[in-house]
Amino acid sequence: MEPEKLNVEFVGFGGMDSFEKAKAETRAFSTFRKLSKITKHPDTMLSIHAKEHEIEGKRKKYAIHSRLVCPGNSFDATFEEWNLMSALQRSLEALEKEVIKKMKR
Repeated sequence: MEPEKLNVEFVGFGGMDSFEKAKAETRAFSTFRKLSKITKHPDTMLSIHAKEHEIEGKRKKYAIHSRLVCPGNSFDATFEEWNLMSALQRSLEALEKEVIKKMKR
C-alpha cells in the first residue's frame, strides 16, 4: 500500500524536523502494515499521539500513545521516554505485542 493510502494518523508531531518525521512515518507505516495483516480488516486505523511534558532545561520527556482500531477491537499502548523516537518505537512494540496476544487466541 502507498503511505498516503494507509489509515495512519499523527498528532503532536509538528515540532519535529523532516528527518525525524520521515523516520517516525516509516516505522509507523511498517507496524501498521504488519498489524493490519493480523487483524484482517480493511477499516483498521492506527493513531499515534505525541505529548511533551516534564521539560527540564533543554530536555523534554515525551509520552507516545498508540491506538489501533478495527471493527470489534481497540488496542492501546503508551510509553514515556526522554527520546522521542525511542518512545515511539517502544509504544509501537507494546501495541504490536498486545494485538498479537489478543488476535492469536
